[in-house]
Amino acid sequence: MDTISLIALLLVLAAAFSILNHHTLRVPVTIGVLIFSLLTSLLVMVLNLLIPAYDLQALPRSVLGVINLPAALLNGALSLLLFAGAMQVDVGHLRAKLMSVTALSILGTVLAVAFLAGAAWSVFPLLGHAVPFTWCIVL
Repeated sequence: MDTISLIALLLVLAAAFSILNHHTLRVPVTIGVLIFSLLTSLLVMVLNLLIPAYDLQALPRSVLGVINLPAALLNGALSLLLFAGAMQVDVGHLRAKLMSVTALSILGTVLAVAFLAGAAWSVFPLLGHAVPFTWCIVL
């Protein structure tokens, strides 16, 4: 399957999932598309187990084997997701909650870094690599 066909398939699936979400779940579009995508993936996995003659996972495996996923996500999808998220922000409401948003974002970042650094610092010696805590913070 070529690139244009894959993009067309993804767009058709996203549109279909959005319409299904609008008529059934009525949750925000991004959450609805995610839910239907996960359900579709689960359905493909179950059908692949029930009907092993048809390898339903062959196409996803071949596509994921060709794509450089980190580059595609960081250079392609991330900018689109950030733009879509920024379009939904109410700037007036954000300004009204500026102090709490700032405090929570800084606190959340510090706690996430501390938790991940602590986890890495405690796991690395179990793997035979003693890494200083400061380097675990950098990781």
